[in-house]
Order: sequence, then structure tokens, then C-alpha cells
Amino acid sequence: MESSPAYEAFPAFPSLAMPEDLWAYLLTFLHCFEVAAVSRCGDSRLLSIGEQELRRWPRPRVFTGHTDFVYGVAISPSGRRVVSASKDRTVRVWEICTGEEVLTLRGHGGEVRACQVSPDGRHLLTGSDDMTAKLWNFHTGEVLLTYQAHTFSVNTVAFSPSGKYLATGSGDSTARVWELS
Repeated sequence: MESSPAYEAFPAFPSLAMPEDLWAYLLTFLHCFEVAAVSRCGDSRLLSIGEQELRRWPRPRVFTGHTDFVYGVAISPSGRRVVSASKDRTVRVWEICTGEEVLTLRGHGGEVRACQVSPDGRHLLTGSDDMTAKLWNFHTGEVLLTYQAHTFSVNTVAFSPSGKYLATGSGDSTARVWELS
């Protein structure tokens, strides 16, 4: 199971992580609002002031490696990895902080249209033009199950919040719910 990203300490407030430029934003607004919370985790920066939020986001990280369109993306529950599903028939798993590709999953016979990581971060579900959905081990890339019931491409996939069920939606005008055992 993935661990949550650690917060870095800032000398004046050991429990907070803040670069100098965020302090400049904070000081600008201190005279107008009560500060509710200030935090930073990874590369995202958020300053919450009273009931308003001031967001300053860094430039987006670009993940390259696919050779054709990317149709779907998902972020792991820990926020440490991103998954991409592509027309090139692959699914790729990337470390968000480093941009490193950690897995390339091959196994679908058609374009991969959708991907979703389970709430516990142990499984990955994908849907494809090959009319199947596949359940993968999120850490090893091993195919655990292949679901074959649709008569057209599987365009969307989802896990229930408990992770007990998964759902697929298809161009065959059906949605199906499967129990994960």
C-alpha cells in the first residue's frame, strides 16, 4: 500500500511546509482576513484564508511516453501516482513527484479508454475497445481478472467507495456492476 506524502517542516512553524513565496501571499492578505489554515503537500500549494481560498499552482507536470491519444487518467488515493490510459493500447503508471514511469501495462487488444485506481490503492481497473475490463495489481502490473460481458467498447470504469464493487459502462448502452471477491 502506498504511504501518504510527508509534509516538510518550515522553521517558524514545524508542522507546516511553506516556501518563501507563499509567505508573501500570506502577508498580503493578513490585514484583511483571519488565516484559517496554511499547508503544502508535494508540489501543490494552497493558502486558505477565512472562507476564501487563494490558490497558486505551479506549472503542470507533463508525463510523456504514450505514442497516441490519452483517453483517461486517474490519481492514486495516496496522491503519489498518476495513471494514463491510451489509444496506443497501453496503461502507464507514473510517480507524480519525479515524473518517472514506473509501470507500462499491456494486455488489452484495443485502445484503452478508461482507468481507475481502487480506494485502497491495491488495484487498477481499465476499460478497452476490445470489449473487456481488466483488473490489475496496481503495484506489480499483473492482470488479476478480465471481465468479458459487453458487446461494444468499455468506455468508463469505477470502483465503489468501499472497493467491494466495480462498474463498467459500454458503447453497447449498458452499465454493469461486478462484485470484487
